[in-house]
Amino acid sequence: LNEAKKRDLISTNPFERFRIQQMVSKKGYITSEQLSKLERMQLKGRDDIVRDAFLFGCYTGLRFSDITSLRQDNIQGEWLVKKMQKTGSTVEIPLAELFGGKALAIISKYNGNIGNLTKKIGSNQSVNKVLRGILDKIGADPKITFHSSRHTCATLLGQKGVDIAVVQKILGHTKMQTTEIYREVDRRTIQNTLGKLKRKSNGK
Repeated sequence: LNEAKKRDLISTNPFERFRIQQMVSKKGYITSEQLSKLERMQLKGRDDIVRDAFLFGCYTGLRFSDITSLRQDNIQGEWLVKKMQKTGSTVEIPLAELFGGKALAIISKYNGNIGNLTKKIGSNQSVNKVLRGILDKIGADPKITFHSSRHTCATLLGQKGVDIAVVQKILGHTKMQTTEIYREVDRRTIQNTLGKLKRKSNGK
């Protein structure tokens, strides 16, 4: 309508004074308790591959497309270095420092080569179908998809008190606003953050 007004196709834009309020959507994630259950599950075949790929997403915050294109040359010592397909920006993720180095344990499980996992993942649609059956067993929200692993990473790091600027770097966001949407600030996050402040003020 604005373009039509510029071209004199209409005299006025009837929606010119109308402002659309920004909607902030709630992003799904699995809890630390559910994550532990998922880690302990005894799975085989395709279920095991999908579970491990999802866990790797929870531990690194990578998108599905970046995980499926991940190869061992992206693993540089204990760091993951990857040019993100969606944005073209490069993320550097300290695997040993995140979630107790569990991402490195997954790489070891696949003979020390992450490509042995990522090449077997398959399409997003097929993965989500398998994942749904697995997540039902741990009581996860029905809306959870593979992409929720990214939100899980951001939220659980927030609960541990990791600075949001660091979370932003890990996720590869250019705007802090985007990271704020990904990271759910729940009661545990508030308690942990305020607890750290209290310990600092007490000189501990």
